[in-house]
Parts: sequence; structure tokens; C-alpha cells
Amino acid sequence: MGKAGEPPAERGSHGSEAASFTERMLDAVERFGNKVPHPVMIFVILIGCVIVLSHILWLFGASVHYEAINPQTDKVEHATATARSVAFATRSTG
Repeated sequence: MGKAGEPPAERGSHGSEAASFTERMLDAVERFGNKVPHPVMIFVILIGCVIVLSHILWLFGASVHYEAINPQTDKVEHATATARSVAFATRSTG
């Protein structure tokens, strides 16, 4: 700590002392963060991936078989979930 009225001593890459491990890690995180796209663009890209993947799974007729408990009878029943394309989400499910 400096004397009263003196600014705090600078450390790391901004000062004359060698950067600590934590400062080097934070610098690396900052450099990586500067290279990634804006969070909104990441979200839009992920939405596009979900739409494309759901359509591909729908084209191949993917389905999952699982066991579920019927809340009315409290018995285990076999159920099947089939993939649906998000690209056709506006259509009636009939």
C-alpha cells in the first residue's frame, strides 16, 4: 500500500512488475472474449443449428422410446417421442 495521497502501485502487464498467474489468465480470457461474436449473434447461430438439426432428425424419422409413469394410474408405461421439424412449427399438428 502506498502513502496517503499516492495512487496505488500498478501491477502486471500495466506496471513494471511481472504479471501474476491470475493476471495472465484474465488477460487470456479477455483476448478470447474479444474474438468471439456478440452474444446475440451466438444466440441466432444456435437457433439456426436447432432448426436445421430438428429438420434432419425429422427427415430420418428419429424417435425415442422410454418408460414413463402414468399419473392417473401410477403405473409404468412405455412411451415414444418422435422428432418434429421446427421448420414446420406453424403447421397444425392435427
